[in-house]
Amino acid sequence: MKLNGGLKLKEEYHAVYNKQLNVYATREDKSIEIKKLNTNILLSSIFIRDISQVTTFNWDSLTGKYLSVIFKDGSIRINDMLQNGKLVAFLRTKLNGIDSAIWDRIVSHGDQDSLKSKSFNHNILSFMPQLVKYVSDGSGPNMTPFIPQMAVWRQYKNKITDIHLLHQYSTDTFVVVINGEYILNLPNNAPNNKICKILTTSKNIYSCYYENGYVKEIDIHNFINDEGKAMTLLETYTLMKDYLKYVKDHVNVMMKKLITPFLAFIQKLKDPSVHNFNVHEHLMSLFFDGIISTELSEWLQYTIGEKNLETLHEMIDHAYKTCSQILIMCIVPVLERIIILSNQIQSILLSLQLINQGSIVNLDDVTIPETKHIITECQYLLKKTIEKIRDIRHESSILKTFLVWLEDKAHEVMNEDHIDILDINSDSKYGFQIANSLDILFERNIDYDIMDSDEYINRISTCEAE
Repeated sequence: MKLNGGLKLKEEYHAVYNKQLNVYATREDKSIEIKKLNTNILLSSIFIRDISQVTTFNWDSLTGKYLSVIFKDGSIRINDMLQNGKLVAFLRTKLNGIDSAIWDRIVSHGDQDSLKSKSFNHNILSFMPQLVKYVSDGSGPNMTPFIPQMAVWRQYKNKITDIHLLHQYSTDTFVVVINGEYILNLPNNAPNNKICKILTTSKNIYSCYYENGYVKEIDIHNFINDEGKAMTLLETYTLMKDYLKYVKDHVNVMMKKLITPFLAFIQKLKDPSVHNFNVHEHLMSLFFDGIISTELSEWLQYTIGEKNLETLHEMIDHAYKTCSQILIMCIVPVLERIIILSNQIQSILLSLQLINQGSIVNLDDVTIPETKHIITECQYLLKKTIEKIRDIRHESSILKTFLVWLEDKAHEVMNEDHIDILDINSDSKYGFQIANSLDILFERNIDYDIMDSDEYINRISTCEAE
């Protein structure tokens, strides 16, 4: 086999040409290599442990940036070839024995304004502020724009539909993977007929060439045509799934990265097996009676000290402030979006029923139990989140007063001439705040969950199951 420029490839392998980047992809013993056309210079490669398990691979026909590698076990890997083959998506179809496949990207060139004007389903999410996600790196916590995982490789200037069409040899079943999310099985009831090649013959129509000479056409036009609302329903459902996962991810981050380390630090400060006395009781005695026991004096001087006082300040500020930011900037907005999407799904299903029946029905009869459940759960969590924001801010405020008091007491032990910064008698609320803080920090167990994260995870999980 020869390519432009006279370069010869191994005959048992094939090359897939990328006209956008003027490169080609070819198989090697344990990799797929990307080479420059005419010069044969190796640009990047994708390691494949068993190259014989690769059915085929296709370039992104729009940008040339991505390579879709389809395996015999039905899995699909999307690789970013401009980032040295970085894996950006991994799709599963639950089918084995894939003998042929194709990746097609269908661009909607219609007048978007015209389409919107004809559609009842105006997407109000597009008018809402950009959803952000919490990330923590070496420079500290940050908020960055949230892009659903599947949307990373599907971004384009126009609306597109990604189609992966796969064929299973043993059952003669076709599988259509739409936008990397939705899987549609198309049984053909002619098992053990192998397909040599699948080609796109026209928009939304695929010709499948069997070894025995038979040609079958797969037409998915009716399914992906948005006039039928099927694609809108699919995209809305997929986005809602991404948002439900987003809630769980952020709740887990708050627990693992913020709350759990903070509680673990407090546990070390009060651990009775280390200090041989009840820190909470001795601090309460100090607060009410002004008595500093020998054990507490040593604890204030050697366990708390300047270093741990500073660490305690930083951890309280980081944990409470960041949790509050995540709840306000991430959890509240995404719960609002899930509620909106659930109502949109119900509206689309209602429109389909009206179209099919040709008459107005009782709205109570078309209430979808699944979407109603999701709306109910998210409304509950939204209310709970707003209450949590209030509680976290309240705790953060009173803990600041407590830290000043604790710092005074530690400095009194270390320096008899120390003058207290906080005058408890100057404000009646100081006593309540300190006593409350002692309970918050030294009475709670190590597994105390200020976020009630288990409840969030469980309720969101029931929504995902719908």
